Amino acid sequence: MLKKNDSIVESFEVEEQFYKFMMLIPMNVPLDQFISTGIEEINNTLPNYLHNTYMLTNVAIPPNEHLVEFAQEMRNRKEED
Repeated sequence: MLKKNDSIVESFEVEEQFYKFMMLIPMNVPLDQFISTGIEEINNTLPNYLHNTYMLTNVAIPPNEHLVEFAQEMRNRKEED
């Protein structure tokens, strides 16, 4: 998928509650479709492995504490549904 979209992963971190990527993706690639397709491809191999909720930013790299809070907030929302 990365090669097909002329994209590269600059860094990848595995944390307890999330994965953190830094990627270079061309401006003409629709990010929501790119990420959703990647999640779907992984979940086709490993059913329900990844949540379909994600955070994208091109401004600053959020600290892990912020990402943990975001992940917990998303879990709480899913439990309410």
